[in-house]
Amino acid sequence: MTQQELSEKSGIIQPSIAKIENFVRTPQYTTLMKMLYAMGYTLSVVPLEEKIKKGNKEAEVRQ
Repeated sequence: MTQQELSEKSGIIQPSIAKIENFVRTPQYTTLMKMLYAMGYTLSVVPLEEKIKKGNKEAEVRQ
């Protein structure tokens, strides 16, 4: 998806999308959600369950 297509679908102006893409600007939550929704994604906050194994310190993350 081009920046212009994302702009049209999300309602966010293309120069702002370019700044976010190039790490010049950090998007606000609402802007991020508009961009994600336009691309067919969403953001979920879910609990993370970690178990540290002794010895190799490998973390197991619940998906």
